[in-house]
Amino acid sequence: MNKNKLFLLVSIISACAIAGATIIATNGVHNLGAAALTDESSDDYTLTLDHSNQMDINDNSVLTSLGNQVTFAADGNYNKTPSTGWFKFGEYSGSNAVYNTDPISGMKSLSLILDDDTVYLHYGYKEDGVIHYSNYYALTGVDQGDGKYKFTPSFDEVHPSYFKLTPNNSNRTIDSLTIEYSCSESGFVPTEISAFSFTPIGDPVTSYQVDGLVFSRSKVQTLIVPGSYNEKPVTRIRNGAFWTNTAIEYVIISDGITYIGDQAFLLDASLKNVVFPSNYFEMGDEVFEGCAALETVEISESQTSINLAAYAGSQFLKNIDVAEGNPNYYSINGMLYEKTSDTLLICPGGKTGTVTIPNTCKRIGSLAFKNSRATSISIGSGVQLIEETFRTCNYLTSFSVDSSNTVYASESDMLCNKSKNTLLAYPKGNIEDMVTLPSSIRTINDYVFDKANNIETLDLANTVTVGKEAFTNMANLRAIDLSSVTNIGEGACKNNTKLTSVHLNNSLGDLPDEIFMGCSTLASISLPSHLMTIGEKAFKDCSLLSDFAPVKTFPNTMTTIGKEAFMNCTSLDVDAISEFVTSIGKAAFRNTATDSFIFSTSMNYIPDEMFWDCDNLTAITILPSVKTIGYDAFRSCDNLEDVTIVDNSVETIRSRAFYGCNISNIFIPKCVTLIEGSAFAGGASTIDIDTDVVSPEGQEYSSSLIGGGGWLRPGWDAAFGSGYTTYRIHYSQSR
Repeated sequence: MNKNKLFLLVSIISACAIAGATIIATNGVHNLGAAALTDESSDDYTLTLDHSNQMDINDNSVLTSLGNQVTFAADGNYNKTPSTGWFKFGEYSGSNAVYNTDPISGMKSLSLILDDDTVYLHYGYKEDGVIHYSNYYALTGVDQGDGKYKFTPSFDEVHPSYFKLTPNNSNRTIDSLTIEYSCSESGFVPTEISAFSFTPIGDPVTSYQVDGLVFSRSKVQTLIVPGSYNEKPVTRIRNGAFWTNTAIEYVIISDGITYIGDQAFLLDASLKNVVFPSNYFEMGDEVFEGCAALETVEISESQTSINLAAYAGSQFLKNIDVAEGNPNYYSINGMLYEKTSDTLLICPGGKTGTVTIPNTCKRIGSLAFKNSRATSISIGSGVQLIEETFRTCNYLTSFSVDSSNTVYASESDMLCNKSKNTLLAYPKGNIEDMVTLPSSIRTINDYVFDKANNIETLDLANTVTVGKEAFTNMANLRAIDLSSVTNIGEGACKNNTKLTSVHLNNSLGDLPDEIFMGCSTLASISLPSHLMTIGEKAFKDCSLLSDFAPVKTFPNTMTTIGKEAFMNCTSLDVDAISEFVTSIGKAAFRNTATDSFIFSTSMNYIPDEMFWDCDNLTAITILPSVKTIGYDAFRSCDNLEDVTIVDNSVETIRSRAFYGCNISNIFIPKCVTLIEGSAFAGGASTIDIDTDVVSPEGQEYSSSLIGGGGWLRPGWDAAFGSGYTTYRIHYSQSR
């Protein structure tokens, strides 16, 4: 086992005023940055490590972390009695020592300099599963001059994981403490190869991918991802390799690794710092999403290409710092920019308050403000293009734009084009519940009010054009007036679960796809009198919609009803459709409250799934124009009993058309030449079928009862030839 040493030098500034401490790697390999002594109670200080400057880790080096296990017990000027202890590493209770075996297994030596010639040492260790602990030993220091003494006990044989130092006299001052520790066989070593699982790459194997930690080694604070395994390079970290590991605080990724997979450290809530390899590497999406303690990442000179999705949307990240020598990227105030186009690529999601975009910035990219927690955005004079980037800025309360900007402006804290006739973005953190748009606005862009959850009533003033999903997912929107709007984008008002009042422009000819989908409290709406088309899923899942006030039917101008247009409108009862409707999409009225229906004389096809799950449907009449009943058209209409197929009409009944219906008797005219499998199955146990078909040789009766027999008309045999339902077919001679 590799037993590389790590030396930590802790410098205490003074006995009375503890400002901090510094941890230095004395071997020149590990630079651990800074540490701080923080007051956690009236007489306890905890030494915590800051690994923000770790660098140049050798592939086979062993680095472990003190975490929060080093406690400096103090009272006034460290006035402690010998029995209480002065400096502790680990815990000790009564006659049982509790050891820090995660992640540290043992200490090899320590060096202490202080202004006392004697200290008392007590330590403990674990060997072969048995706990051992020492008596108090008096240590005599070596005189260093100026009243200072040095103590250097060695632990080469036992590697203790607990020790306590007690001074001979009170009111002592530590000048320095150096701890040398390494991993022993009895301890937990987070970076040893056996802690990881791997997948070979290539045949023969040329390299390996790190898949994660084995379960028994998952509680790791400092994680060094190795650069080699089985004498082959490790080049990849698998997607999700270390996700949801809440123990990891520090990550060091060894040189040679060229790819870090999607969500590799997703939701690692304790992760504070990451040291990347010095070589060029690539990253997948959302690598550090949900890492609540990770505030800063550093981009090296060699990182000449960045997958923005690796960092975009990380709500806790506050700074992205780019090395000055990087040829493609730079950073200002912790924000990432692309050099050649001066494009703002990412404003870290953890930045709060006002974010100022400098005048040198020319473009704002589409991921720049994903999940941003900024409350105000100030846009400089140089910005000439803003991509759709503010949709998920749910904390934002205001926009401001430099007056000399030639493309953009702000009005009432909203972002507009320079002429202020197009609304580009609305600050969704605004607490106003009644919002009236500026009178100059004629166009609202896509997604502008998506998740603007504080708005209850929205007055669009003189708006004429509304973009795609402009008013979606507004949790408290109750009323919206669209009477001035003549052009509406897809899904414009969908998923507003408290919307009860809508006013549409009476001249509208089309309602786009998904316009009111998911508006579960919308009970009534007045359709435009010249409406021709209702798009796909336009009213899907509007469970309270019951009528189209002031009438209960569709305008006579209607020609088209899209797929699933009224699916799951469980309160809607549609009795008939205008004769001008020539096109109805699949499942248009599935799971509605329709109880009876007369088809238009212009329809020649009943669409697939049209009335599936319409439990209130009891009777239907199919007119001569209809030639085909589609797949699952009336499936699971549990109470459908009366089906009238007019002579010289239907020619084909598709599979499962009446599956699960409670039909016990039906007349099928001879014009029906094809009935596909299971068309009438799954309902009544016995179905009597009358027909005007004449059987050959005077055959009057056929039964599909198992063991029964009789002639079946060709084209019907797939439906009635077998199965658990008994079909009794009565041919014309028997009527």
